[in-house]
Amino acid sequence: MTNRETWKSRKDFLLACIGNCVGLGNIWRFPYLLYESGGAVFLLPYFIMLFLVGIPLLYMEIAVGIITERGATASMKALCPSMKGVGYGSVILSFFYAGYFTTIISYIVYYLAASLTFDFSRLPWSEENAMFSNLDGNETRPTSKIYFDEIVLQKSSSISDFGSLRPELVLALLATWMTIYFCIFRGTSWIGKVIHFTALLPYVILVALAVRGLTLPGAGLGVQYLLGLRGECDWSLLLTAKPWVTATAQTFGSIGIAYGSMIHYSALNDKKASKDIFRDTFIIAIVNSLTSVAAAFIIFAVVGNISFTTGTPIKELGLEGMELVFVSYPRALAKIPFGPVWSVLFFLSLFLLGLDSVFASVEVVIGAITERFGHKKWCAREKITLYVCAVLCLLTLPNMFQGGIYFFKLVDWYTCTTSTFFIGLAEVVTVIYFYGVDNLTRDLESATGYETQKCLKFLLKYISPVLVAIITVIKFNDAQPIKYGDVEVVFDLRPASQLRFDFVRPNWLHPRDLDEQNCEARALWREKITTLRTANFRDQERNEEK
Repeated sequence: MTNRETWKSRKDFLLACIGNCVGLGNIWRFPYLLYESGGAVFLLPYFIMLFLVGIPLLYMEIAVGIITERGATASMKALCPSMKGVGYGSVILSFFYAGYFTTIISYIVYYLAASLTFDFSRLPWSEENAMFSNLDGNETRPTSKIYFDEIVLQKSSSISDFGSLRPELVLALLATWMTIYFCIFRGTSWIGKVIHFTALLPYVILVALAVRGLTLPGAGLGVQYLLGLRGECDWSLLLTAKPWVTATAQTFGSIGIAYGSMIHYSALNDKKASKDIFRDTFIIAIVNSLTSVAAAFIIFAVVGNISFTTGTPIKELGLEGMELVFVSYPRALAKIPFGPVWSVLFFLSLFLLGLDSVFASVEVVIGAITERFGHKKWCAREKITLYVCAVLCLLTLPNMFQGGIYFFKLVDWYTCTTSTFFIGLAEVVTVIYFYGVDNLTRDLESATGYETQKCLKFLLKYISPVLVAIITVIKFNDAQPIKYGDVEVVFDLRPASQLRFDFVRPNWLHPRDLDEQNCEARALWREKITTLRTANFRDQERNEEK
């Protein structure tokens, strides 16, 4: 790497990797997958896929970074020049992922600012708030849901109605990207200092939230649902592909496989300090997974409280992914003493967890640019960081519109699910089959003196790639419509000719007129073709006569 930086200590590397893995997905996506599967049903495939796929592939990425000492693009080019496109794919994936993630962080900043109130007895989304006093008697949504949809998002009816920009969310987005820039603009040494605060403080806050949540009335109902002690788990789901596919997707997304971030971070390691890579891999993976489980206990304690206070069974609450963070938890916070204080702590922890994940994604993009153009004057660290953050901030603006939540759902699907599987599979094929597991482990032993265990080699050669390939095929064979609430986000697919017609047709042209014009156009084409054929026939006759 040009002007190659390194971590000052192994602790900095581990904290950076843990900060990259432990993010918002641990707080809302993992508990939501548990809720959707009926609790403990999801835990079994999750931990099985963690050990069969997650840990081996995380080990592979860390090893690639250490032996090549390069980022995502240059490392793939070094291993197999014809597959360097896989590295570019990882960089592009991280680029869009950073924009996707800062959308959620912007919502968090909005809630964090709204929680900073001098009235310690009431939050803005509390039922006692004056803005909810004139609700329609037929309104069934909780006030926290109304607040998120109508106050924060001011969401439009569909993706076709994009509406206008939300000024408050734009300010939150600007504040987010300014924070990110000042945390990473000085490079690895500065990130190593920042990460001690952003990676460790959330755990202190989460412990406090866990104690408070587990003491709420009805918290035990949620914990029992999580552990499958209420008889509501559908264990027959284990015989279907869905929990296994979602478990693998969660493993990919949470650990950061295919995003290039682990390759980039491990490339900044000192080879002499990398004596036991498997130990580092195991620590990162287990801390990430245990954090997800702990977050699930916190969230389900609150869900149990909501079920207890409303008298609604947990299974019938109908919660969705982001609703756990922006609807369910705030709903419970509004009903406990000193709710604004707990709300500030909760959203502050989410803000810090989100920042660590974005740090890694932006670093992947910056690393790829500096490797390619590091010798240019305009490619100074501070400048290129500013350029990348500014471009990403501008590209995230569509999510700040009233219809931006639907666009966000599209990016969520195509970035965090579809592209992740494709690029992950291509990366596995490149490293394991084109370069070879034996070559990888031999180079790793030569560089660090560490010998890879035989069982890990076996998993890398025969188990992990096959499982990734099978689950990738199943995932796309069982694709579901993208929705936000009851609104379907994806447009209906129609024949290409119809799409082309709709695109070029003037708005004032009636379909009947269009059909008439089509008939006229076809008649003109027939006339032209007939004329050409006649002319060619006459030319042939003249040539024969000559």
